[in-house]
Amino acid sequence: MRRTFLLLSVLARILFALLIAFDFLLIARLTGEFATNGMTGVRAWILHMGEGKAAIEPSGTGLFVVHVPPSGPIFREFFLMCGALLVLTPLSYWLGRFFGGLARQSGESNVSASLK
Repeated sequence: MRRTFLLLSVLARILFALLIAFDFLLIARLTGEFATNGMTGVRAWILHMGEGKAAIEPSGTGLFVVHVPPSGPIFREFFLMCGALLVLTPLSYWLGRFFGGLARQSGESNVSASLK
């Protein structure tokens, strides 16, 4: 059981590291756009990021390009993504600590059981 908790703890910590890196990259990009072009630059970047993403187009021999159209208003999707990041980042941190604590408790109970 201890190995399972350790694995879950490691996976949660890897997820936390990826999410925090994505958070910082997103903040850096938005800050850079705001510093160079103001609010119109930020708006243009959000619109650029939300452009179509999946329609299959052949672009050569054996090569296909996939574009997906946005499913709703671009700004709503962007702010939903930011909200998801605000929830998932601390949640992954907490899960890493939680499973790490369970792994430690599981290891301590195994040690105390073997000493008896």
